[in-house]
This record gives sequence, structure tokens and C-alpha cells, in this order.
Amino acid sequence: QPEVLRRAEDYSREALSWMLDDGAASAVQTTAWTTGRSDLNLRVQITRPSGEQVSFEFLDIWQKESQHAL
Repeated sequence: QPEVLRRAEDYSREALSWMLDDGAASAVQTTAWTTGRSDLNLRVQITRPSGEQVSFEFLDIWQKESQHAL
């Protein structure tokens, strides 16, 4: 499971790297976690160039309809 979590974090950072390249964000941080054997959750924290931080959580992303919290 640790490998799956690491890969989810790596893939999400890679998918959002354009934000850093284009100057839309000064930092992107991702954290993946699980509460059991059948879920995968992802938190994305984006730091805007102004320093403001915006966070998103994608809960149980393996399900058909994921919950998104700001």
C-alpha cells in the first residue's frame, strides 16, 4: 500500500506541474492516504504566487462519484 500512495502523490504532482511551469502556482503539495484496504484519498494544496493557499480533498477517488471538499 505505501507504494500505491506514493505513486498517487507522484502522478498528481506530475499532472499539476503545468501550474508551476506557467506561474499559476508557486508550490503544489499532494498527500495520499487510505483508511482501509479499498479507498484512496488525495489532498492537494496549491500555493498561489501571492502566497495564498488553496486546498482540495478528493475522498475515495476509486469510487464512481468522488466527494470534493474545498
